[in-house]
Amino acid sequence: MELGDDLTDESVDMLDCIDVSACRMHELIGGILEFAQLDAAPPAMSNICLTEVVHGVVAELSDDMKAGGATVTVGDLPTVYGHPALLHNIFHNILGTQ
Repeated sequence: MELGDDLTDESVDMLDCIDVSACRMHELIGGILEFAQLDAAPPAMSNICLTEVVHGVVAELSDDMKAGGATVTVGDLPTVYGHPALLHNIFHNILGTQ
């Protein structure tokens, strides 16, 4: 069934949020599976742009931040060598703490 133009702007925003959340859930599950296999093989490390990581976390938390009246300004952050999912989780925990 095609809804097309029948969706309100709010409905489209909600569907976009669901899509982003589902993609993030997929990444988290992959990270958990990778973490569970740490004894078998070292984690996949790479160069990670922290600016992109933090912008992604801020986008995920934007509704909560708006509700709490919080604003976040992200400057230039370095590129570091690390595990993408773990770095994401670190910043999510820091910025998501209320």
